[in-house]
Amino acid sequence: MLRKLVLKNREIPIPVPIQTLGDAVQWIEETLLKKDAIVTSVVLEERELINELYRKSVKETELHANSRLQIKIDTPKDLSIQSLDVVCDLAYAIASRLKRLAVDCWQDLHQKPKSDLEEIHADVQLLLDLIAHINGLVDGTHSYLGPINGLGHLIGLANAKFAKFLAEQNWRELASILVNRLDPYLKELAREGETLQINILTDHLDELPLATEAKGS
Repeated sequence: MLRKLVLKNREIPIPVPIQTLGDAVQWIEETLLKKDAIVTSVVLEERELINELYRKSVKETELHANSRLQIKIDTPKDLSIQSLDVVCDLAYAIASRLKRLAVDCWQDLHQKPKSDLEEIHADVQLLLDLIAHINGLVDGTHSYLGPINGLGHLIGLANAKFAKFLAEQNWRELASILVNRLDPYLKELAREGETLQINILTDHLDELPLATEAKGS
């Protein structure tokens, strides 16, 4: 039987008989989870199993006294902060490349940086997916997400134009989109994301309203 596990990087003893992985996860969910918290990572002997827990064979995996089981739990607040951190870093990273690429597009060069531009388009789409992910964690209609969602909408429109001009090889219009739309929108998104993180961390938004999907999960 399992005697201890690592929860959020802290080793804790287990006062009840735990014989299988399913037993361990059930005990965590019933006794240690705070309101709205969920198990986001289950690592047994260095193998991540969170996406396999629905399989009966995985749930019935036997645990022993020396088994190394690591569990991570998060709340919508935790996950929102983590996602915003990635959004801010990615927005700044994309913006830092745009002016150089815009110059290359504007100049009469024989070869344009098409692969770099395609990478920027994909990175911006990833950024939009992350914003959608945040809206899936908490109630996206709440006013505190208004600036993030508004900028996400503008970035989405600009990225669609970006893809159109890239397909057409309309380099001058493409350069204009990079400098006049994507660059300022991305920088503003990063600033708004940092402000929202500060508000959450200082408990100004301590009780984040869950998204409808999260409530039912």
